[in-house]
Amino acid sequence: TEGLIPALSLTENVALGLARTAPWGRGITLDWAAATARTAELIDDFEVKAGGPASAAATLSGGNQQKLLIGRALALEPIVLVAENPTRGLDVQATRAVHDRLREAAARGLAVLVYSSDLDEVLTLGTRVVVMRRGQLVEVPPGTPREAIGRMMLGAGNE
Repeated sequence: TEGLIPALSLTENVALGLARTAPWGRGITLDWAAATARTAELIDDFEVKAGGPASAAATLSGGNQQKLLIGRALALEPIVLVAENPTRGLDVQATRAVHDRLREAAARGLAVLVYSSDLDEVLTLGTRVVVMRRGQLVEVPPGTPREAIGRMMLGAGNE
């Protein structure tokens, strides 16, 4: 319900995510020209390497899919963005692009909650780190060594 449908075009995927709130998607009709224009803007703004708005989502690399998803999510102008394992399976360049977008959103005042099993990603992006352990949230004190956080993530140790 939140991702992309590979067989659909980028425009169709953007419309599925934005049509309820976009002025071009009100009521029972959809202004496809406006949806296509908005998709083209997202492709440009988020540097998505794609053949264009009519391209099938399946033709995008994982990194470009992630960039389009983040662009679509941010286009909703949320107050909180939850990113679950936002760079799993991405190459270094795509990971950097996704991290940059999440940091930019946070710098603009958006609350960005990153849920990741990748400790390096958590430490790279986080200003506050919280570990879920035995059903409890445990805030990690600033300056806690990486190894201690890793043990907390694995449920070992009482750091």
